[in-house]
Amino acid sequence: PAETSQPDETFGQRIQRLRRERGLTQRQVAAELGIDFTYLSKLENDEASRPASQPVLTRLSGWT
Repeated sequence: PAETSQPDETFGQRIQRLRRERGLTQRQVAAELGIDFTYLSKLENDEASRPASQPVLTRLSGWT
């Protein structure tokens, strides 16, 4: 099935939904993206103290 973004879905919620749909852990995705899993957790929970950098966003766009 095609992935559909929810209209009120935050950036973090979308990352988390896609990760879960693929049956992956935060550690697996973080390793693939080259970031710490705790930072991925903060991104997913919309609690990151700094926004994702351009390189991370680029890697995420290829992953999502």
